[in-house]
Amino acid sequence: MSAARRSTAGSLAVAIVLIGSGVQAQSPSASPVPSSAPPVDRGSVVICPAAVPGAPQEATQAPTASFAPAVVKPAPATKPVGTWAGTWTQMPPAPIAARSGAATDVAPFGGAMVIWSGYGAGGRLLWDGATFDPAAGTWSTIDASPLAPRTGFGFEVGGRGSMFIWGGIAEDGTPLADGAYMVTPADRDDSSVAWRPLPTAPLAAGPAFASGDVMNWTYVVAPGTDPAHEPSFAFMQGIGESWAGPTAPLSPKAPVDQPPVPLGVGYEVVTPTMDSPLFISYQTDGTAIVSRWQVLKGWSQPRRVPLPAGAGCPAVDQPWLGWIRTAADGSPIGLIAPAFRVGPWRYTSTPPADAVTDGMVVWGPGHLIVADALLAYSTGSDRWLRLPALPDGPRTGVSAAWANGNLYVWGGRTADGAVTNDGWMFTPDLPANTYRLPGRARAGYGDCGGEGIDTRITLHADRNDPELVWFAGDGRRHPTTWPDGYVVRFGEQIVVLDPDGRVVAREGERLRDIKLPYCPSNGSVHF
Repeated sequence: MSAARRSTAGSLAVAIVLIGSGVQAQSPSASPVPSSAPPVDRGSVVICPAAVPGAPQEATQAPTASFAPAVVKPAPATKPVGTWAGTWTQMPPAPIAARSGAATDVAPFGGAMVIWSGYGAGGRLLWDGATFDPAAGTWSTIDASPLAPRTGFGFEVGGRGSMFIWGGIAEDGTPLADGAYMVTPADRDDSSVAWRPLPTAPLAAGPAFASGDVMNWTYVVAPGTDPAHEPSFAFMQGIGESWAGPTAPLSPKAPVDQPPVPLGVGYEVVTPTMDSPLFISYQTDGTAIVSRWQVLKGWSQPRRVPLPAGAGCPAVDQPWLGWIRTAADGSPIGLIAPAFRVGPWRYTSTPPADAVTDGMVVWGPGHLIVADALLAYSTGSDRWLRLPALPDGPRTGVSAAWANGNLYVWGGRTADGAVTNDGWMFTPDLPANTYRLPGRARAGYGDCGGEGIDTRITLHADRNDPELVWFAGDGRRHPTTWPDGYVVRFGEQIVVLDPDGRVVAREGERLRDIKLPYCPSNGSVHF
C-alpha cells in the first residue's frame, strides 16, 4: 500500500484557504526568479490536502447533527520527551538540482524513494526528479515529463515506482485538467522509463489530491476553482487504465457517486487499505467529516472527527493513519487511528511545543515521524522521541521516506536559507541480542492486503545462518522476509517481534491470524 508523503513548508495566506500544506497562496511566477535573488521559501509544490480558492458559505456553519461523531479516545497525559537513538550516514550525491518542498513518495514494492519537482534557488519552480534505491544506495534520474510545469497537482507513487500526476495550477495561474503516469524499468521488459498520458477524467480542473493502494488503484479528489461547487471524485482501476466516477459506475451495486460529506475549506482522500479510501472534508469549526468508500458497499455513514483544518499532511501506512496538526490555540496535536477499521481515533501524547506541523510526516516501524522537526511518536510507548540532530544542521521543506529499515531525509533548506541536494540516512539502534533481517521487506504469507485470515503456519530459523527464516506449511518450506521494522531475536528460542516490540511469532509454534501489512510480490501462498 502506498500513500503519498508530501514535503511542506512555509506559511498560509488568509486570502486563500490552503488546508494542511503550508503552501503559499500565490502560484509561482511564470518567469523564473533570477538565481541572484534572495532565497524564497514557496512551501511545497503539492497542496495537501487540495485547497479551494475560498471558503464556501456552507463551510461557515457548524456540521449538522446528522454527522455522528466518531469514537475518539482522549489525549493521554503529557509524557517527557525521550530519545530515539541511532546514527546518521550521508546519502550518495543526487543527480538533480538542490530543492525544497518536492513532491515525495515511496513505492510499496521495492521501496524506491521518488522525488519530483520542488523549488530551487531563488524559489524557481523545478520540473524534474529522480528515484533513490535504498537497497542499492543508488540514484536514477526520471525522464522529462510531457506535462507543463505546475503546482498543486495530485501526486502518487504505486507499484514498483510508477508515478502518477493529475491536475494542478500552471505557472500562469491556469487551472489544469490533464495528467500523465510514468512506467518504471521494474514494470517493463527493457531498461527505459516511459511517460504516458492519462485519459480524460470526470474531475474539475485545478488543484487535486491523490492517494493509491498496492493494487495500483489511484483515487483523486479535485475541488475545482469555484468554492460553491462540490468537489469531484474519481478513481482509476490500474495505472493508466480507464477512470471510474459519477458518470462511470463500477458496478450496479455500488455506483461511484459523490461522497456524502458537506462542502469544506479543504479536502483530501487517503487510502489506508486496499480499494477502501477515506474522503475527508475539512470544516471551519476544527473538525472534519469523513466517509469511507468500499467497492461492494459504496459510501459509509459520514462521521465527524476532531481533525483541525491546520497545517500538516497525513501519513498513511498499515496498520496506522496519522496526522500532526495545529490546534485552535496554536499548539501542535497528534491524531492517529487504526487503518483497517479507522477507529477508534485517538490523540497522541502532547507533542513538544517546537513540533513542526507543516513539515513532512511519514510512518516508520511503530513511529509517526515528523521529518522537518526530527521528532517521532512511538505507538508502543505512547510518547514522543527526539532523533539525533543532522550532522550539518537543521532543515525545512525536506523530502523524507522510511525504507529498508532506515529513515531518509533529503534536500530542503538550511538555516541560512540555502537549498540542498544532499541527504542523510538514519539507522535506529537495535536492542541487544537482536538481528534485523536484510533486504527489502516482502510480506509474509497471509492474505493479500493483510486482513489476517487463518494462515496456520509454523516458523523456523537456522541458528547457524540467521538470514534463513522460513515458514513450514502445506508440506513445504517457504523462505520469507518480514516487513520493515520487524526483528528476529536469538536467545533461548527464536522469536519475531513487531515494530512495537510485541512477540508475533515463535519458532515451532502453530500460528493463526498473523497480520502482515503488504501482499507478497511473488504472489500469494496458501496454507
